[in-house]
Amino acid sequence: KADPAKLPIEQHRTPDGCVLQAPKAALQVSWYAERDDAPASLHVVVWKGVVSRRGAPPRGGAAVVHEEVYSPAEAPTEDKVWQRADGTRLDTQSLADHCLALLETQSQA
Repeated sequence: KADPAKLPIEQHRTPDGCVLQAPKAALQVSWYAERDDAPASLHVVVWKGVVSRRGAPPRGGAAVVHEEVYSPAEAPTEDKVWQRADGTRLDTQSLADHCLALLETQSQA
């Protein structure tokens, strides 16, 4: 099992988040602020392949293989807590660890 910290990962900012690109997989995290028609949400998308950056030529194609959506949740502590529709709750560090594990799993697929 590869250590996610040792994967060769490119980091790219997007207007609403970031993309972590490994050689065979990518992880995209996007934040959407609250609007009149939708609550605030954090979207986590796992891609198979290489994601093309906005305005750059295609780099080999990519396909979405997994997606999760989190909403900010009230927490009894000062740390941010994120909740999925299925009730899963993660603090910020646990969510970051979970995201890296998702990227590692897809990188090894």
